[in-house]
Amino acid sequence: PDIRNFNLMLNHLICGVGLYLQRQLKLLRYVGPLRLIPPRDIPETNSFVFADWASGLAAWQLLQNMSQSELNEVNRWLEQSSLLDTGFRIRVKHGYFIDNEAANVLRGQMSADLYERIKDSDESIIDLGHLALPDQIPLIKIVLEDVSRGIEVDPIDVGVGISQVIPVVIAAVHHAGLTVAIEQPELH
Repeated sequence: PDIRNFNLMLNHLICGVGLYLQRQLKLLRYVGPLRLIPPRDIPETNSFVFADWASGLAAWQLLQNMSQSELNEVNRWLEQSSLLDTGFRIRVKHGYFIDNEAANVLRGQMSADLYERIKDSDESIIDLGHLALPDQIPLIKIVLEDVSRGIEVDPIDVGVGISQVIPVVIAAVHHAGLTVAIEQPELH
């Protein structure tokens, strides 16, 4: 009986340490050295894979559901001259992918003025307000606003450096209080 109690105690001791380590590792966000540039249009998602932090893609996915106060904090870090002073701010736009079928349905629901504005627009996402869409794909567009010029650009269209810095800032802001490990931060 003593050997059985010893085995049980040893098992609890080893498993307890393993469970503790597992919980601690879940609190760690690892951001790899070379982060991917996000795609032009990011499909809407309510979840992401924690492994995507290594490539930086989890940060771009997190922007879709980030609170306005967190987004404001990220933008403060990007804009303020005493911080990163990148000259950019992030804007998150919500909309729908509009195909020809949806455009025809919408044409019957909107005024001629609104239809002309949309038809002639080069915007990929336009706020359609209350108009009903047939089964359409929600789309989230993340753009960088050049603060000094007031123009919007896709993250894929700016230098690689900004796409490397943004996941680090998002990880630090969103996971305040957690450990964020950044591999080779001096690269950028």
